[in-house]
Amino acid sequence: MTSRASVVVIICGDVALTERVVQEISLIDSETHTPHSATLAQALTILERQRPVVIFIDQSSLGADVSALDELFAPFTEVAPVIFAGDPAFQNRFTMPARPESCARGRS
Repeated sequence: MTSRASVVVIICGDVALTERVVQEISLIDSETHTPHSATLAQALTILERQRPVVIFIDQSSLGADVSALDELFAPFTEVAPVIFAGDPAFQNRFTMPARPESCARGRS
């Protein structure tokens, strides 16, 4: 049986940060494939060829226009879970509140 390497897409406009993230991921799992791009638009071409298990988006990839973040992120959130690293004001826009009933289910 052959195993397929996991794919983690990294979208980051900061080259040094991208290199650090790739290094950290490789320390956890050296088989993980980490295609990366500097912008969300460039990353869409990666998604045409890859099916990631998770997508890491850094605020540096957003550029100046962040007025429609929900629309910008939609193509990514439809493919895989998204981890967003950036200003907490932006993070709060994407955090889904925990539903009390789902939290209570795990308790005995």
